Order: sequence, then structure tokens, then C-alpha cells
Amino acid sequence: MTEKRRHYPERSDTPVTVTVDNGASDFFTVIEVGAPDRIGLLYDITRTLAELELDVHLAKVATYTDRVIDAFYVRDAVGRKLDELQASAVGDALRARIDPVPGAIQGDG
Repeated sequence: MTEKRRHYPERSDTPVTVTVDNGASDFFTVIEVGAPDRIGLLYDITRTLAELELDVHLAKVATYTDRVIDAFYVRDAVGRKLDELQASAVGDALRARIDPVPGAIQGDG
């Protein structure tokens, strides 16, 4: 693991963005996360979604040099799109998990 870590740059100035969108799909809430790439990032994102008891139907994972943009099509535990309260909680939880730096630039939740 130490050897792999050498290939990743130090913390980037690239902002973390989290967008929760109920209009992008008829059946799912789409959560898009943009962040600097690092070892364990995808694990942290999916662990957070699992802890919130969200069902991930589809994940689109993309890495561009040192930045990732990942989209997750999710439903709640009973198969519905997320309501506003759930969407806000997901955004807050993801931001706290992947960018715990106060004052960081963040997307809409």
C-alpha cells in the first residue's frame, strides 16, 4: 500500500463537490461526487451510502488524471427516490467523510 501511495499527489486544491439530483432519472436519485483522487475514496463514498441504507442500482466511476467524478443512482431502503431531508443528509454525510476540511468549497446538496 505504501508503494501505491507514492503515485498519488498530495492533497489537491481541487474542490470536493456533491450534488444530489432527483430530476436526472425517473426512478432514482442521482448523487454525483467530484473530488481529488486518492486511495480509498471510492470505498469512503460507498461506505457512506451503505451506512445511510441506500440501494445503489448503478455507479458510473470516472477518473481524470488526479480528479474523480462518480455518479450513483440510488433509492432508499423501501425503493423510493430520496426526499429533500434524505438528500440533504446524504450530501452532508458525504462531504464530512471525504472532505472534512472546514471551509472547503462544496456543491449543492
